[in-house]
Amino acid sequence: MKIERGSLRYNFIMNTLLQGSAWLIPFAIRPYVSRILLPDGMGHVGFAISQLYYFILIATLGIPTYGIRECARVREDPEVLRRTVREILCINLVMGAVAYALYFGYVFGFAGAEYRTLLLVISPAILLNVINVDWFYKGLEDFRSIAFRNVVVRLCAAIAILLMVKGANQRPLYGFLSILSSYGAGLWNLLGVSRTMKRVRAEAAARKAAAAEEAEGKGLKVSASQEKRAAARKRKAAEAGAKRHLRPIMVFLGMSIATAIYTQLDVVMLGFMQNDNVVGIYDAAAAVKIILVAAVTALGAVLLPRVSALLSAGKRGEFLRLSRKAILYVAAFGLALMVGTILCRNGIILVMSGREFTAAGEVLLLLAMTIPLIGYTNIVGMQMLVPLGREKAVLASEIAGAVTDFVLNLILIPGYGAAGAALATVLAECVVALWQTFCCRAEIKEAFAAKKTA
Repeated sequence: MKIERGSLRYNFIMNTLLQGSAWLIPFAIRPYVSRILLPDGMGHVGFAISQLYYFILIATLGIPTYGIRECARVREDPEVLRRTVREILCINLVMGAVAYALYFGYVFGFAGAEYRTLLLVISPAILLNVINVDWFYKGLEDFRSIAFRNVVVRLCAAIAILLMVKGANQRPLYGFLSILSSYGAGLWNLLGVSRTMKRVRAEAAARKAAAAEEAEGKGLKVSASQEKRAAARKRKAAEAGAKRHLRPIMVFLGMSIATAIYTQLDVVMLGFMQNDNVVGIYDAAAAVKIILVAAVTALGAVLLPRVSALLSAGKRGEFLRLSRKAILYVAAFGLALMVGTILCRNGIILVMSGREFTAAGEVLLLLAMTIPLIGYTNIVGMQMLVPLGREKAVLASEIAGAVTDFVLNLILIPGYGAAGAALATVLAECVVALWQTFCCRAEIKEAFAAKKTA
C-alpha cells in the first residue's frame, strides 16, 4: 500500500525515525560506553547534563511546543508565518543570552570543581537549542527534513564516540559528543528555513490561483468583507509584534520546567543525596525507559500540528475522532511495552550496560510502569488540551506532578536510593494522568460517545 507524503501515516513514520534515532543510536553504543566509563563515569556525565538541561529550558522557554501550534495555525498564510517565525526566534535568541549568563554564573559560582570542566565543554548545547527550529518544520508537518538531518548528525556523533572515547578519563569528550548527537542538527535546520519558506510561498500562490480559477468558473468571487477580515488579522498580528507571544510562552515555559523537574529531578537529587555510582545505576534504567517512551509518544508529535490546524478550521468532529484513536493506540502499545520491559528487564540491563549495572533491573521494573502513563498524558495534555488553548490546565497538572516527585524523593531516596527515585516518578506520573483526565473529561467522554453513536 502506497503511503502518501504528508499523510498522518507518513508523518508518523518520519517522526518515529526522528525520535527513534535520538535514543536508538545512543542506545546502540551504550554497551561500549558503559564498559569504558563504568557506573561512576556514566553517572558523572549524566549528572552534569541534567544540570545543563535546566538552563536549556530557560533559553528555549516553551517554544518547542508553542512554536508548533502557532506555525500550524498560520501555515496557510506565508506572510503571517514568516513574521511568526521571526518573532519567536528573536525571543529565543534573547533568552539564550540570559540563559548563558545564568549558566556561567552557576558554573563558576556554585558547581563543584570536579564538574566545572565538563559543564563548560557541554555548554554549546544551549546555543544549539536556541537556533534549533524543529518547531517550524513540525508546524508545517515537514517531518522528513528534520528526520534526515538529525539521523545524519547522530550517526556521525556515534561513530566519533566509538572511534575517540577509549578511556575512563575521557568524560568531557563523551559529554561533548553526546550533546552534539542530541542537538547538533540545530544549525542545519536553521539554514534550511529560507528554502522551506520559498516552498511555502509557492504552494500558497498555487492554492490561491486554483481557488480563483475555481471561483471564476462558478461565477463567484471573494467578498470584500472576507478580504477585509483577512487584512485585519494580518494588521493586528503585525501591530502586536513579538509581545503577543510572551504570555502564552510563559505558560509553556512553566509546563517545560514542571515536566523537567519530575523527569530530571531524580538524577539531580540522586547526585546530591547519593553519589555518581547510584546516578549511573539509575541512568542505565532511565536510558531504556526513554527510548520506549519515545516510541509511544511518536504519534503525539505528529498529531499536534494536525489537530491545531483542524481546530483552527472549525473541524471539531475530526479532532475528536483522531484523539480517540490516539488514546486507544497508546493504551495498547504502551501496556505491551511495559509488560515486555518488566519481563525482560534484567536481560536488557545486562546486554546494554553490563554486569556492573545489574542493580538497575529493579529500577527498570518501576520505571517501565510510566511508559503507558506518559503516552496517555502526551495525548490528553499535549494533543488535546494544548490545541484547545487550555495549556494552563496542563501546567497545573505538571506542577502537581513536580511537587509530588520532589516530596517523595526527599522521603524515598535516603532509604531506597535509585529505586526510591523511580517509585517517586511513577507516582508523580499517576498524579499528572489523573489531573489531566479530570480537566479533559468532557472531551474524552464526547470522543468515545461519538464512536458509540457512529
